[in-house]
Amino acid sequence: MKRMRSFVAALSVMAGLIGLPFDAESAPRELSIGLGGGYTGYNNGGYAKLYFHYQPFKYLRLSPEVGYMIKNDNKSGIEFSFDLQSPFRVGRGVSVYPLVGFTANQWHITDQGNTTKVGLDLGAGLDLYMTSNLKINFQGKYSFMKKTSGCFIDLGVAYIF
Repeated sequence: MKRMRSFVAALSVMAGLIGLPFDAESAPRELSIGLGGGYTGYNNGGYAKLYFHYQPFKYLRLSPEVGYMIKNDNKSGIEFSFDLQSPFRVGRGVSVYPLVGFTANQWHITDQGNTTKVGLDLGAGLDLYMTSNLKINFQGKYSFMKKTSGCFIDLGVAYIF
């Protein structure tokens, strides 16, 4: 019963967000900085990240980020990614985007030391523009790396300059 109440509350919040008057959308020269957090698949744990978005052209956005993977299963790490995103508007104040990019992760594994891997990111995301200076971002991507591949799923909030 407790799960059902949580589910109904989450649906109510999402329904409320859909009804908000989104006036903004991504635009060329948009610059934003954000904080995000979520789940990482390699160590089945949480992570937090700081990210930047710079959109020099209408359908091209540069997105460097740095993240920390919280220790779980005796593994913790630092992630550096540089992704290219291609946002396009699907509704009033709503944009979706595919992404592709490069990533480097340094993992610390208890009793085994550090390992650094580089690879490729592939994923997609969704931006909800709440105001002309605030957006909520949901993103999922998979990092392809030798022996340390895994997914990253996160929710973030960004300030738009």
